[in-house]
Amino acid sequence: MSKTTKASNGKAGSDKAASAQEAAQTGLPLFLKNPRPLDAEVHGTAGLKKDGNFNFAQQTNSVPITLAELPEAALYYPIVFTGDDSALPVVVLGLEQSNYFVSDKGQWNDANYIPAYVRQYPFVLMEVDNGKRLVLCVDEAAESFTAKGPGNAFFEADKKPTAFTQGALDFCTAVHQQHMLTRGFVEVLKQYDLLSLQGIQVNVSQGKTIRLSGFKILDEAKFNQLPGETILKLREQGYLGLIYMVLASSRNWPKLARFATLDTRKAA
Repeated sequence: MSKTTKASNGKAGSDKAASAQEAAQTGLPLFLKNPRPLDAEVHGTAGLKKDGNFNFAQQTNSVPITLAELPEAALYYPIVFTGDDSALPVVVLGLEQSNYFVSDKGQWNDANYIPAYVRQYPFVLMEVDNGKRLVLCVDEAAESFTAKGPGNAFFEADKKPTAFTQGALDFCTAVHQQHMLTRGFVEVLKQYDLLSLQGIQVNVSQGKTIRLSGFKILDEAKFNQLPGETILKLREQGYLGLIYMVLASSRNWPKLARFATLDTRKAA
């Protein structure tokens, strides 16, 4: 997701902000740098430190969410869709390169919903054998990863997964399943041509605006033009309420603008 700022002197500048969409273009999921399948022979003494933080999410301005998260996420963040063909929903966390909801100490503002994608890190389910299997991977480059030492171990002495690892697998599996359901929702939005590639211009202070581009929005004007039978079908599919939630999430743009004017650039 790119942004352009414009000041009162009329000069404009632009830069790239880390986002869910840009991460997808690198071939690796967002945040992951060195994911590796969990293996008892390789990770027999490895685990995660218990004092983990969200430093890994400080320099991203958007994170993917799933269908089940829309109701909660819409209360706190603007929801847009990636500008590529997949057009998956993401929450916008900042107007520039930084995530306004993570403090300098790596703490997520506990007054705001934390997306499941963030909570599952440094774990992720990845496809192997040309998509025939899913395996639980861990990012060995994560700050919380430890090859040996105290923490939440991945495996017991008999090389069986610990309850901690099983919990991570269960959570990542649930996130993956919701991701597949989310694709179905997006396909319906695309079927009715409800996703439009547009930019958003946000006034952050007197004489200064930030324009975000490179993503799609749920087009309210096109939605309002849908015939009654289509609206009824969307309601029967369980999508109508979700559409209204995505549209309502636009009320969170002014909140991001307010955070952008703070010296610390962090959500209070």
